[in-house]
Amino acid sequence: MNNVLCLNCSIQGDSSQSRQLSNKLLERIKKTYSSVKIVSRDLVRDPLPHLNGAQFNAFITPPEQRTSEQKVLASQSDDLIKEISDADTVRAMHRNRLELEQRPWDHLLQALSNPWIV
Repeated sequence: MNNVLCLNCSIQGDSSQSRQLSNKLLERIKKTYSSVKIVSRDLVRDPLPHLNGAQFNAFITPPEQRTSEQKVLASQSDDLIKEISDADTVRAMHRNRLELEQRPWDHLLQALSNPWIV
């Protein structure tokens, strides 16, 4: 295990049981795999925007034809896609449910399965 992406989305923040479990799990992973890289994302504290027309158009526009705004939008998405692509393990922590805060990741997962978008 080299890379772990942990998605936290409880509105309870640090006092949530899922966050506490997540922290314990990540500590155990760090002890077991000393060289592991862990990326944690709090989707409540730092929410991702839902996919909109401007983002979609940025994705389907060839990179050399993108406007400055499209380059920024595509770059943000590319960074998120890289987080998912680099992760050996992705763990969404909130009682094993897909919460509203996680749904913006759906377009990134779709992008990974559609190479013509990436």
